[in-house]
Amino acid sequence: MKLVLGIDGGGSKTTALLADQNGQILGRGTAGSCAFQALPEADVRLALRQSTANAFSEAGIPVQPVSVLGLGISGVDRPGDHVKVQHLLKEENLASANIVVNDSELLLWCGALQGWGIGVISGTGSIVFGRSQDGRSGRSGGWGFRFGDEGSGFMIGTAALRAVARADDGRGPQTQLTRLVLDHWGLEKPSDLIPYIYQGNLPYAQIACLASLVRTAAGRGDPAALAILDEAAGELTLAVDALCRQLGFKGSIPAALGGGVLLNIERVRSS
Repeated sequence: MKLVLGIDGGGSKTTALLADQNGQILGRGTAGSCAFQALPEADVRLALRQSTANAFSEAGIPVQPVSVLGLGISGVDRPGDHVKVQHLLKEENLASANIVVNDSELLLWCGALQGWGIGVISGTGSIVFGRSQDGRSGRSGGWGFRFGDEGSGFMIGTAALRAVARADDGRGPQTQLTRLVLDHWGLEKPSDLIPYIYQGNLPYAQIACLASLVRTAAGRGDPAALAILDEAAGELTLAVDALCRQLGFKGSIPAALGGGVLLNIERVRSS
């Protein structure tokens, strides 16, 4: 029996699906973040290896190289990135043949079954990817958490921390986010955030997790939280508009939405 492996390597988690040659799913495995640009290569390798091993374990099949691996991985867009990932996969020997794309392309095929349209991801990071009917492709956003990824979970979480700091200083309004964030990490006062975040070298995915707290506060009518979500929605809209201009899209366009922010925060999704 020939085996194939599909892996979605995102900023928060990595999911592997093991299937037979007919597409029947045999096992599913998950592991930690696979953000290629944000993590040491050793961490990326570990996430790929663990998710694959867990998929084989669920299927009850010994781990072995499969015929083909299809990998959609966060942060891989440029030719040099693809060369590095292909080299990594060859060394890991997960498959006889490897296909590597940005994780946004996986999403595009979920909502654009004819091969053209737009895929919008807002999870730990964010990106908009599209392909036109004549085969041209484009992207908007996805510049990474240090100077991009607007509208992402990381940026929402960062905005929440900023709102807490401003409220504590008196530079901004009081917000329910203060208590929610402190309780989330078991801290007593806002100033405790400084050593917790900086000295603890807090992984950026844990900042992105604060997006769920912003959703909670917004649901209670907190003005600061509502403003954060509206700003995130606006940034994603700008990215979609930019991509539409790149590819000349007009009218109704096949689209798919993915990532924890868009799937779980209706205020952002509906905007």
